[in-house]
Amino acid sequence: MESLIHLAQIGSTNNYLRELLTKDPELPAYTIVDTHTQTSGRGQRGNSWESEPGKNISCSILLRPELPHGVTTFDLNRVTSLALFTLLSHYIQPAEIAIKWPNDLLIGRRKIAGILTENEWLGDRLNYTIVGIGLNVKQTQFGDYHPVATSLALEGITFPENYEAWHHSMVREIAQLLQQEVEQLADDVEVLRKLYHQHLYGYQQEQEYQLPSGERFFGTIQQVLPNGLLEIESATRGKEHFAFKEISTIL
Repeated sequence: MESLIHLAQIGSTNNYLRELLTKDPELPAYTIVDTHTQTSGRGQRGNSWESEPGKNISCSILLRPELPHGVTTFDLNRVTSLALFTLLSHYIQPAEIAIKWPNDLLIGRRKIAGILTENEWLGDRLNYTIVGIGLNVKQTQFGDYHPVATSLALEGITFPENYEAWHHSMVREIAQLLQQEVEQLADDVEVLRKLYHQHLYGYQQEQEYQLPSGERFFGTIQQVLPNGLLEIESATRGKEHFAFKEISTIL
């Protein structure tokens, strides 16, 4: 059973959970650090995550997964995406929800959630993974950093005014869904990868992409490799593999 640590305000839930682990290395799996106000939220590769106090979910969940042969740390990113997809499908038609490689969830072309996974290794063994999740719930206005952001509220879903009436139960549901997905990794990783591709934005569809140089081109996602590299094929460039921050999707 998960343990929820709720804080009024913190810089980063991922950092706070990591500090807890230095004090208590045996902290149990599915410990959750959650906050009403996160002042220094981060996305992948140091991007910031904007969240209005008391309107959204900003939490970090501790995983201690055993990774069988053939299962990668990127598969933990996949199962987190699938857990959030399941949660969102309780409110939004699944056909409107998509997973955007490597770490976002979209409603249509609008970002509603972001994921940040951080792994700690002991030699060649994964010691633990911290999964940071930002989910837009009741926020309705976003700054310039999120020109295509949305929230459940903007999608027409209403929640009680009382923060505690919706927030803690939703955080716990995310952790429970994530645990269910992680427990399937050992036996059903190929099934999970197939499901991830089915919900992947741009999969087998031509979309526009941009390279760090500013060059743009149209291509089609063929797959996300087990190690997380994105495979795109285009008429002008052929088939290529891209790591995080080596390409971005034009929404």
